[in-house]
Amino acid sequence: MEIMQNKYLTRLIKVDNIKTFRWISFLLPFILFLIYFALRGAYPFGDNSILTVDLGQQYIDFLAYFKHTVTQNPGDAFYSFSKGLGGAMSGTWAYYLLSPFNLILLLVPTAFFPTGIFFIILTKIGFIGLSSFYYFNRRNHLNGYTTLALSTAYAMCGFVVANNFNLMWLDAVILLPILIQTIDDWFISKSNFKKLLLITCALLTTNFYSGYMALLFGLFYYITLWIIHRPKNWGKLFVKYAATNILSALLTAVILIPTVLELLTGKGQSQGSQFEFAFQYPPQNTLAKLMIGSFDFNQMSYGMPNIYFSSILLLAVIGFFMNKAIAKRIRISFFGLFFFMIGSLSFIPLVLMWHMGQFPVWFPGRFTFCLVFLCLILASDYLKNIRFDSKKTWIVQLVLIAAAIIFVSINLTQFTFLDWLNIAFTAMFFAMGIYLYKRFNAWGAIAPILLMALVTLDLSSNFAASLNNISYQSNSAYVNYSHQNADTSQKIKSSDNSFYRTEKTYYRSNDDPFSGQFNGISHFNSLTPYYQSSFLNRIGLKSSGSSYSYTNGTLLTDSLLGVKYYYNYTDNSDKFPFKTPNRFATLSSRPDLDTYQKIMKNYQIDVYKNDNALPISFVAPENSSEVSLATNRPILNQEELLSNLLNKQVSYFKKQPDMAVSLSNVSVEKSLDTTSYHVIEQGKKATVEYSFTPETNDSYYLLVPNFFDNKQVKLYINDIIVSGSSLGGNENRVLNIASNQKDIKITFKLELQKDFLSFSLLSLYRFDNSSFKTDIDSLKSIPTNTKQLSNTHYTSDIDLSENKRFMTSIPADSGWKFKVDGNLVKPTKWANTFWSLPLEQGSHHIEYYYQPDYVIYPLILSSMTFFLTICGLYTHHKIKKRQLD
Repeated sequence: MEIMQNKYLTRLIKVDNIKTFRWISFLLPFILFLIYFALRGAYPFGDNSILTVDLGQQYIDFLAYFKHTVTQNPGDAFYSFSKGLGGAMSGTWAYYLLSPFNLILLLVPTAFFPTGIFFIILTKIGFIGLSSFYYFNRRNHLNGYTTLALSTAYAMCGFVVANNFNLMWLDAVILLPILIQTIDDWFISKSNFKKLLLITCALLTTNFYSGYMALLFGLFYYITLWIIHRPKNWGKLFVKYAATNILSALLTAVILIPTVLELLTGKGQSQGSQFEFAFQYPPQNTLAKLMIGSFDFNQMSYGMPNIYFSSILLLAVIGFFMNKAIAKRIRISFFGLFFFMIGSLSFIPLVLMWHMGQFPVWFPGRFTFCLVFLCLILASDYLKNIRFDSKKTWIVQLVLIAAAIIFVSINLTQFTFLDWLNIAFTAMFFAMGIYLYKRFNAWGAIAPILLMALVTLDLSSNFAASLNNISYQSNSAYVNYSHQNADTSQKIKSSDNSFYRTEKTYYRSNDDPFSGQFNGISHFNSLTPYYQSSFLNRIGLKSSGSSYSYTNGTLLTDSLLGVKYYYNYTDNSDKFPFKTPNRFATLSSRPDLDTYQKIMKNYQIDVYKNDNALPISFVAPENSSEVSLATNRPILNQEELLSNLLNKQVSYFKKQPDMAVSLSNVSVEKSLDTTSYHVIEQGKKATVEYSFTPETNDSYYLLVPNFFDNKQVKLYINDIIVSGSSLGGNENRVLNIASNQKDIKITFKLELQKDFLSFSLLSLYRFDNSSFKTDIDSLKSIPTNTKQLSNTHYTSDIDLSENKRFMTSIPADSGWKFKVDGNLVKPTKWANTFWSLPLEQGSHHIEYYYQPDYVIYPLILSSMTFFLTICGLYTHHKIKKRQLD
């Protein structure tokens, strides 16, 4: 047995083919990730998937849109009505979809879409290992196993573990080593203008956001090397470097400019960034992130940046600053950069700098792959000079690591993502690392193999301990859900080629319209236009800045926004697309759907048609003017919108008398305008039950406070719990609780989740269905004869006996152009959200279409820059050749 082991070890030592190590650098992290998810039952090894948080709730829908647009519907490339009420898509492409790895999905059937994305993530992680192996091998020409340890640490670092599902950021992680290698070449060998230009363009193209971070780090790294090398032609060198970066920005202007402009209408308006000279959290708490498994769901949302890259290699970073074989100027210069990067984790001005002036919402420290790569560069330099190590280094390593572990242990109650087992495993790897480095030179060729093995084991332990805290969605649930929605949408499109919107009483994500291939209203996107989310919030729909959902629609909002079809989940189907039934998550309860016509049943989906839905364009009285919407007045705002369109005051929502109240384990206290409920006996169920009996078959709605959520109170209608998705948010909500239920008792129950609940708003309204239908019919009385030439091109022919206003439900994006009788006219905003324009008496032909303003001029700029760059390179080549001749 010993001889066999020696023979095997001898074979490992003799492996020195660089091509073999390159393959291993790609395959090792690829296979480790694959094994982990296979053990967790990811499809095809089980019914789990890679889908979690934003990947499952956002990115997969965008990627479904990507495939559908490229293969079937290129007309949606610049603008889509699946994006909320409608929106430009250039920013979405730039942020989420321009990675060349996404082309793999064009070959993947819909039934295997999550698996296709899983393969893309694995492939990207493999390329992270490969690109970093290329860098570390060129930098120090270390033993192949040592280089493999470094590349694997980069591919499986805490950033990649915590953000592997944010797959659009991984391209920058792949490209960073190539950028740093190019910068190294500028100082060590020769500046390569073309290579730097290509890599900066690639970073800005594949994902401008993470690309910006990589380029910013590249600038700081460049400055550090300039301080170290002090080149004589430093001025010329810096101008050339800066000019190359500026040129790359101009070449990619067609991507950057539209994206920046979209950001200014989205996050730029909805999020404020409070600049102050302070820390987001105590900087010393960062030490907890050096422990194995220092990640969970809460860390994902409101935690600290993830910086783990192996306990053993962290010791090498400490050793770098202690190793006197490395020039003092180099150690001091890199310490300055290292200290700056560590400060960037928590110092607010630096946090804002790295994140383009905005605090990250979820996923903190999105630039930490740069810090990890810097640490691995230092570790690489230390390992190159480890033969010059001294006893003092091991002592300092031991003292610093012991201090860190003691600090974390003392404050363990603050770090809920850690336990004693995490600390014990971390201490064990630190101990093995110190001993390994102490014996590194004595063990000769075996030491690099042990280093690679221990680092891989270390990283695998952190990987498993971290992701074991995260749950993933079922593969069949996604496949069944998306297939049913898309199939239902296609069946409706085959019989109705007009413009309409569709919504649902259930949901998987707010981006269901993309994967379901229909025009919806719900949407979740970092580039969501703020004016849309603000409008929907004002009329009672749930919105949170970059996300909104059609949770609390009414008969009025359905008609106003053109919701012609409504999907309702039913669990009484015996037919499923892939044999496995899945229950859909409830978004909202809509008893008033029974006022619509049920036209179809498809799998688990009942389809209702709303004949009161307004078309994409209609005619209103001439003096329909601007309307302003107040906060926390959803019912009054809805009526105000219709009053404005009809040019008369309407009141469809009739406030009803106070409901009968029954208390259980609750005492009540009333003041002038507030009702307060106190739990009498803590630990027992406490409820407040309201009841009423409808006197008509009209629809009934309940106005509830915006702070009602599942943390405060659970709501039940006729003993059926109301989905938490219908509650909470920034403004008061309108719940549909009855329809066509005359003389049937309706109960509404509050189950208190805390000892005290106080509110001043809980009102019941009856909706005047008949008057509303009469008024909607009047708005539809003048036909607009609208033809849909494409998803973004329409014509209307109208004959008016008097001056009117042409109204649309098209969001007020400046890309929309309107021509009246062949003449380009400037539209006006209505409700600060939709386009409209005045029309004089007579017959008119109106043409309206989307033309991406913010793409055309940047495209011209990028094209001109490209042409001039090619001419410049050709001229330079000719001059250089002439000089050589």
